[in-house]
Amino acid sequence: MPNSFKQFSVALQIAFWAVLFSIVLYVSASNTSDVPEALERIILVFGCHVITFYACYSFVVPRYFEAKKYASTVIAFVLLFMILTPIRILIEQHFANVHVFAVNLKHRNGVGFGLIVFSEIAVGAFACLVRLAASSLAHRQKMEAMKSMHLESELRFLKSQMSPHFLFNTINNIYSLTLVKSDKAPKFLLKLSGLLRYLLYECDKQVTYRQEENALQLYAELFQLRYDTPLRLSITLDVEQKDKLMEPMLLIPILENAFKYSGLGINESSYVNLYVREVNGKLFISCENNIDTKNAPDQPGGIGLSNIRKRLDMAYPGAYEFNISDATKIFILHLTIPLP
Repeated sequence: MPNSFKQFSVALQIAFWAVLFSIVLYVSASNTSDVPEALERIILVFGCHVITFYACYSFVVPRYFEAKKYASTVIAFVLLFMILTPIRILIEQHFANVHVFAVNLKHRNGVGFGLIVFSEIAVGAFACLVRLAASSLAHRQKMEAMKSMHLESELRFLKSQMSPHFLFNTINNIYSLTLVKSDKAPKFLLKLSGLLRYLLYECDKQVTYRQEENALQLYAELFQLRYDTPLRLSITLDVEQKDKLMEPMLLIPILENAFKYSGLGINESSYVNLYVREVNGKLFISCENNIDTKNAPDQPGGIGLSNIRKRLDMAYPGAYEFNISDATKIFILHLTIPLP
C-alpha cells in the first residue's frame, strides 16, 4: 500500500470519526445530565458505528465489491445490517427505558427505528466511498509508477544502444595494433575503455556537456582508427559553459548516423560536418553529411534518429526543436535543446 494512500485514508477517517464522535457526544450530553449514562451510550453507539465502518471498509468492499462479486456484496451488506440494527435498537431501548432517551425507539415502525437504520446505512455508505476513493488513488499511483518504470527502462535501453559493428571493428583494429606492437595500441585501448565507461556507468542520469563532448571526441578518434588516411570529418565545438547538464548520448548517435549514411571512409568524396554551439542557454547542434546509399555499409544496430526523438520527447517534452532536411544528396540535421 503506497504511503500517500495510507496518509489519504487515515486523514479522511480521522476527520470522519471526529465529526461523528462530536455528533454522538452532543446527542448524548443534551439528553441527560447523568454523565455515566451518557458515557455508556457514547461507547456503545460509537462501537456499533466502528464495527459498521470497518466491516464495510476492510471486508465487504475489498473482498466482494472490488472483486466484482456484486451479489455477494449485497448479501454481505444485508447480513451486516440485520445483525447490527437490532443491537442498536436494544441499546437505544435500554436508555429509553431508564428515561434518558425517550424518542420513540420502543417500536420498530417508530421514527427512532428509521433514524437508526439511516445512521447505520450512512456510516456504511461513507466507509464504502472512502475505501473506493483510496483504492482509486492507489491504483492511479500504481499505474503512474509502472509507467514511470517503463519509461525509465525504455530510456536506459535507448541510451545503452551503440552499433555493435563499431565496437567489433574498434576491437579488431586495436588487436591489429597489438600484433605489430604499435605504440598506439595502449592509447586507443584506453580511449575505448573511457568510452565504454561513459556508456555503462555515467549515462544513467544527466551528464555535463563536458562529459558528452569528451565521449564524442573519443568516438570520432576510434572511428578514424579504421582508416589510414584522415577522413573528411569536421567537428566544431563552441560551448563555454561545459558544466551545464544535458541528456547523455545525444551527440554520438547523430555522428554515428552521419557516418553510416555518408559512406565516410569508403567514398573519398564523403564528408561529415558537425557543429555544436551554445547561445542564450540553449545548445544548438547542426550536422551535415552527404548521402551515399550505394557505398554506405550495412551496419545493424545503433540508436537511430527515431529513437533519438523518443528520448527527446521524454527528456525535453515540448522544449526542443528537431528538424531534418534530406535532399537528394545532402542530409542536414538541426537540434536545439535547453541547457539548464
